[in-house]
Amino acid sequence: MIDALTLLKKDVEVQHPDIEIIATAQSVVEAAKILRKIQPDILFLDIILGGRYRV
Repeated sequence: MIDALTLLKKDVEVQHPDIEIIATAQSVVEAAKILRKIQPDILFLDIILGGRYRV
């Protein structure tokens, strides 16, 4: 089974080869660490994250 992140990444790569994917994250905590280091021009978020997190 292919997960949503893999599908989204592949779709962006195929449909928009001019867009560079600079990072992906599997959790809110991981995403927060990445966002502290880099400032992307666009960010895709999962709207159903589960739990309560403060980023």
